[in-house]
Amino acid sequence: MKRIILTTTIIITALLFFRVNYSQNQPLSSRLSEKILRLHVIANSDSDADQQLKLMVKEALVAYMKEHTGTLECKGDYINYINENADTLKSVAMNTITAHGFTYNVSLSVENTYFPIKTYGDLTFPCGNYDALCVRIGNACGKNWWCVLYPPLCFIDLTYGIVPDDSKDALHNIVGDNDYYELISAREDIDVKPRSLIFDTIIDFFK
Repeated sequence: MKRIILTTTIIITALLFFRVNYSQNQPLSSRLSEKILRLHVIANSDSDADQQLKLMVKEALVAYMKEHTGTLECKGDYINYINENADTLKSVAMNTITAHGFTYNVSLSVENTYFPIKTYGDLTFPCGNYDALCVRIGNACGKNWWCVLYPPLCFIDLTYGIVPDDSKDALHNIVGDNDYYELISAREDIDVKPRSLIFDTIIDFFK
C-alpha cells in the first residue's frame, strides 16, 4: 500500500512540475506579445549591398519613429500611429532606398508574425508569434533584421550587444517584474535537468 501511495505521489509531483514548467516557459512569448511591438525588416536579397541597405532603412525608420512617438504610452498607441502614418513611414523608407541609388519598392504593415529566439544584450526573447511592423524591401528574399520597436530596444550597441539602461527600465515597467526577470534569466536551452531528476527518481524507485 505504501508503495502505491509513494508511486502515485511521485507521478502527481511530476505532472505538476511539467504543468508549472510549461506555464512558466511556454506562454512567455504570448504574455510579451500583448505588451510589446517588434520590428521586422526583410532585405531584397543576401547581397552585401542589399544587406547594408536593409540596415540603413531600419535606422531611418527607427530614428524617425523615435522622434515622433515620444508621447505614446502603450503598444496600441504605436500601432495606431503606424496605421495612421503608413504613407509617411513608407516615404521615409523609400527616400533612404533612392538616396543610396536603389529602385526597390517597399511595403509596410503591422502583422502578427513568427520570431525566432533573439538575444539583445542580457535580454533573451523567446520564439513565438508577435505583432510587428513588417518592412519588406524589393523582393524581400534576404536575411531579416529583428528588434523591439516598443519599448525602444532597437538602439543598442551592436558591437558590444549592450541595451541602454533607460530602454531596459522602460521594458521592465511595461512587462512587469516576473516577465522581465524571466527575460534576463532566459536561456536557449530551457532547463531540462529537473525533469531528468524526476524521471531518474521514478526509475530508481522501481529498480
